[in-house]
Amino acid sequence: MTQTKSPLWRALAPLASIRLTVGLLVAAMVLVYFATIAQADQGIWEIQRRFFRSFWCYYDFKSTPVYHSADDTTEPAKVLFRLFLPGGYLIGGLLLINLLLAPIFHYQLKWKKLGIWAIHIGVLLLLVSELFTGIFSQEGKMNIPEGGQSNYAEKVTPMHTEICLKQLPANDTSVNSMSSAASATGRPNGEFAVLQNDFLVDEPVVDPSSQLSIKVLTFFPNALIIPRHTEETGYYHPPCNRGSGLHIAFQPQPYNHLENNNPPNHPAALIEVRDSRSNESIGKFFCTTSIHAPDRFEYNGHNYEISLRPERIHLPFAVQLDDFTFTRYPGTQTPKDYRSEVTLIEPDGASSRQLSIWMNHPLRKDGFTLFQHSFGSQEDSTVLNVVKNPSWPLPYIAFALVTFGLIFQFSFSLTRFLKPASSPANKAS
Repeated sequence: MTQTKSPLWRALAPLASIRLTVGLLVAAMVLVYFATIAQADQGIWEIQRRFFRSFWCYYDFKSTPVYHSADDTTEPAKVLFRLFLPGGYLIGGLLLINLLLAPIFHYQLKWKKLGIWAIHIGVLLLLVSELFTGIFSQEGKMNIPEGGQSNYAEKVTPMHTEICLKQLPANDTSVNSMSSAASATGRPNGEFAVLQNDFLVDEPVVDPSSQLSIKVLTFFPNALIIPRHTEETGYYHPPCNRGSGLHIAFQPQPYNHLENNNPPNHPAALIEVRDSRSNESIGKFFCTTSIHAPDRFEYNGHNYEISLRPERIHLPFAVQLDDFTFTRYPGTQTPKDYRSEVTLIEPDGASSRQLSIWMNHPLRKDGFTLFQHSFGSQEDSTVLNVVKNPSWPLPYIAFALVTFGLIFQFSFSLTRFLKPASSPANKAS
């Protein structure tokens, strides 16, 4: 008599099916195929967001742009058909459930199935590590000139922006937030920063220390900036009444999804600062990442500065570039090696040590990994890629488990295959 399965067992059985596994793997290959094609028009970060870190996505089949020689114009491509696809989160989530249930439904927990269990757990860890990487990892660029130092990286690929309102210390008009001591929140003391993704247009955000509110009136993902006295068609005067915006003109631009810095993206925002207690308007500022110097203003006897800048990842230490070296293969312009000789400065300022960072030899410190990424155009500055990924050990553990599972299962099957045909075990089988 066959044992009757419970309703829960029958409901979960399709999720453990090998057919579902194959279907999801095919769907993943189709997703990778169309994402690869779409990358020709969009950057890798935009592709990751649209195709792999979403539940649904789409790919547009477009017509070929038509050039009209009569009036020297090009008719843009038109969308002929839009193909909707399951996104990476949907495929990965179903595959995660499938791989979790499959060994429970189809394999008993016996030592001879240990390899299969190890393979399933290893692949599960790979999926979980990718999920955690997308949620918790941080990545930015640290640009340091020779002789300079920095304790933060900027999120510029893709571009993330933040508004920074900072109260300057008394009798100090030349504060550099780069060298300010970091507070318990991970930001320099006196610095109040609001991520652009965290605020809404027309939604004020109050700085609890200064009681000043920041209100974004208009946000532009990308804008060209020129001096105001340079009158050109298509440029506008920002409707501000204070700051550097009084001397510039701007033109909104489409966001460069290729993220190749050619041309670079320079977000801009019209920001109003008010006293949150009296609701008095202190001024309207037009801030942009094109202008590195913050706008400064005085209110109630205190000096402040406000700026729109790339979101910063603050490090619990500083890196000073002592020397940058660049070598090429003889007789060519092909890079052979470039490296940064740096001094690692601890928060107390007293303890420091000298290190080298070069290709495939990163610096790891306090959960951060600093890679040699590129260098300045004059070869007198370095660009380090700063990554913080709490789940970085998981892929190595997953690879070890899958390798162990494959070796174990192959060895077990090979041992059974090589047993003499006259052995009792083979006769019984």
